[in-house]
Amino acid sequence: MTILGMIADNLRVAREMLVQGDQMAVPMYGHYPVIRSIIEAAALVTWIAEPDEQRERLRRSLSARVEDLAEDKALHEEALKAAALHGGLDVDQIKKGDSAFKEGDAKARRLIRGICAQHDIPWSSVAQGLPGYARIIRAVPHPEDVPGNYAASIWRIISGLSHPSASRATRYSAVEVLGEAREGILNARLSASVQWTHAAMLMAISLSLEALSTVERRLDTRQPRRTSAFGSITI
Repeated sequence: MTILGMIADNLRVAREMLVQGDQMAVPMYGHYPVIRSIIEAAALVTWIAEPDEQRERLRRSLSARVEDLAEDKALHEEALKAAALHGGLDVDQIKKGDSAFKEGDAKARRLIRGICAQHDIPWSSVAQGLPGYARIIRAVPHPEDVPGNYAASIWRIISGLSHPSASRATRYSAVEVLGEAREGILNARLSASVQWTHAAMLMAISLSLEALSTVERRLDTRQPRRTSAFGSITI
């Protein structure tokens, strides 16, 4: 549910960035990371909840949790470096915090291994975490039979535009030539590409709707009992 909250929040932010009054206002770069986050989150939700087999949904959910643990570990290691260099903490405090983190990480991994054993899920199929987002986006259903490879290509373009790059910023922007070249210098104006923004937002919205629809199908609120990736939940 946290991922669905991220989708909703980023959709709200994207609307505030792209719609000013009754006019569309496209930033040069700032909207691309937000749209990318929507696409990734929506694709991940759908990828986890989409399989009909509950065991496979559980395996994918656990794989996502293992991925989170790996990311948490990497962030923790960076935080330790920062604390040691600039945090003003003594060595004992740093060691205490590190020990507490490692204990929590080990406990979470033991729990995941236990769930795998209980449901006959090979640990090796979970331990590597998630496949790449390109694979996830290609694999999930897309409305109106949009090819998965096309969806993954849009994601790759938006991902590329989320990072500093003069070549990508030029290649995927609208270029208006203002004057002829003089001494090898062309007078031109770059503006944000409405084409790529439009394609990416359509992808983000359609994937978000697919994610909500898939989760709603798994969590049927009209019934006194509903199904999650972990089986039935009594409410």
